[in-house]
Amino acid sequence: NTGRRGYLLIGGVFAYLAGVLAFLPLYFPGAIFTDRSIWGDLQSATNLYYAWHFAFPIGIAASAVLIYVDQRTHRRPGLSRAQQWGGLAITALGIGITVMLATFGSELLPAVLEPDGAKTPYASTLDLVLVAVCLATVVITAFCARNGSLIGMWLTALALLILGEAVVNVNATERFTIGWYASRFLWLMAVGALLVALVWNLSRIDRANSDLAARDWLTGCESRISLVDAMQREIARGRDLHTEIALLWVDLDGFKGINDQLGHQAGDDVLREIVGRLKGQVRSGDH
Repeated sequence: NTGRRGYLLIGGVFAYLAGVLAFLPLYFPGAIFTDRSIWGDLQSATNLYYAWHFAFPIGIAASAVLIYVDQRTHRRPGLSRAQQWGGLAITALGIGITVMLATFGSELLPAVLEPDGAKTPYASTLDLVLVAVCLATVVITAFCARNGSLIGMWLTALALLILGEAVVNVNATERFTIGWYASRFLWLMAVGALLVALVWNLSRIDRANSDLAARDWLTGCESRISLVDAMQREIARGRDLHTEIALLWVDLDGFKGINDQLGHQAGDDVLREIVGRLKGQVRSGDH
């Protein structure tokens, strides 16, 4: 858990997609029964399609903004229980509203498909609006990635894939055409790319946190936590093997004077030099 709001929102977007797509077979004619759907009518599956296609780029843009703002303001990582449960509740509410509208909202929403399955003018307008939303997402994510953030660059690449899918979908006027399959393929690539980026970036953060906890950032030697853990292991091993261990305590005389007279940068250099010399005088298995 990185404790970042942007990652919480990305997780919420994925949870929303998973929840909505879990209901898709119930609305898609021919997915279960050959001649009809289980829930809804002709419009339901397409309404569901537009719901998640608009939610995804908007969620990605909002995530990029949150990550960018947290980095710029140096916000400390951390999410309260209320924020975590609030995100979960909002995601569940969004899934519930989307499913309810797809099931019972055909009379409230404009038709997106003609009786023969062709797109209505309203659906064509939605396609153009979706292209505009995806284009705005590309601009927002690219702006947020200008500081060199890896997750920001991944989100920008993802936004470009989504934009390509939206452009291809404009010309896919009927189902099961080349354009229809191409738009679905690009969509799967986009979702897969985000998942890979998220898992990779989280693993990188986890490795960095582990290294930070185990190593002193200034000298590269073991941190106090890592040293205490190593001492406990060595003491236990010595007891098992009936051997002795030795602890060498080194005190630096006059080090405060170096800091006071030459500055802390010089003190840091002295510490690095001393650690380097000590490492050259001990065995590789010593701590």
